[in-house]
Amino acid sequence: MTKRTSSFAGLDDFIEVFRSGTHTSSTGDSREWTDAELDQMVVNHSADQAAPIVLGHPTDDAPAYGWVASLKRVGNTLLAKFKDVAPEFAEAVKAGRFRNRSIKVLKTDAGFTVAHVGWLGAALPAVKGLKPVSFATDLPSD
Repeated sequence: MTKRTSSFAGLDDFIEVFRSGTHTSSTGDSREWTDAELDQMVVNHSADQAAPIVLGHPTDDAPAYGWVASLKRVGNTLLAKFKDVAPEFAEAVKAGRFRNRSIKVLKTDAGFTVAHVGWLGAALPAVKGLKPVSFATDLPSD
């Protein structure tokens, strides 16, 4: 059976960025996150004021390598879909330079919101076990 390889589509689909449960930040702060709080993040997301894609967790959220187009919760997992992704950033992710993700969450009067999605190089995220971004996959030919 011959195989064909799909092209890199990792940033063109929803990817896991957060999960409910107890997580400990790099500063040692632990907190339990609920599915209801993830739902707040989804509801409070605005395409007009989209959260940026950044490297690490910069205090000024710059530079932006793209934007969060939409969020959704599936089970206990928050997923993000991106838009306007810089080609050089997509290539760096494809090359495996930024395998891990982490989000910055802000508390507002309306509840929690995602301030940015930080892509991490060698640093480990507080949320362990997020599904890797889907890279090229061997698929059986038709």
